[in-house]
Amino acid sequence: MDAEKRTEWDRGSMIWADNGGPACPKAVEECAVDSAFDMTNGYAVLRVLCGAFFIPHVVGKITARQASVAFFKQAGLNPPQFWSYVAMGLEIVLAACLMLGILPDYAAYLGCVYLLVAAAANFKVSRRWLWHIGGSEWPVFWALCCAVVGYYGSH
Repeated sequence: MDAEKRTEWDRGSMIWADNGGPACPKAVEECAVDSAFDMTNGYAVLRVLCGAFFIPHVVGKITARQASVAFFKQAGLNPPQFWSYVAMGLEIVLAACLMLGILPDYAAYLGCVYLLVAAAANFKVSRRWLWHIGGSEWPVFWALCCAVVGYYGSH
């Protein structure tokens, strides 16, 4: 492509690769660089939501301390007090990383694994699937959302 047409493209809708051909639409490049908190970007919205949902879980473990420790004991995670603190710490880190965009793909994959373990522990204790009666449906859905964030964050 001659220099005149390339200049026209550069000012337009494309960013050029090193080999002189178009690399990607300008909107995609700008989206990847400038939109960690762009709430019109579906990836950013899902990433922030996946992180934000950890906050009530931490608060619940603090405000309902005895119930939280009792759950860990019923799930067979001994010593339950230790595992409750580990869960709180991990949830705080995951919330911060996902909401602020700090290593979001790693945090999302770790969140996915954490939530699948939580779903399994919950199912062991409650023997229920539907979330509205205390089942494991919600953490599985949330884990899948974290997997999507991890996948798209790493590509």
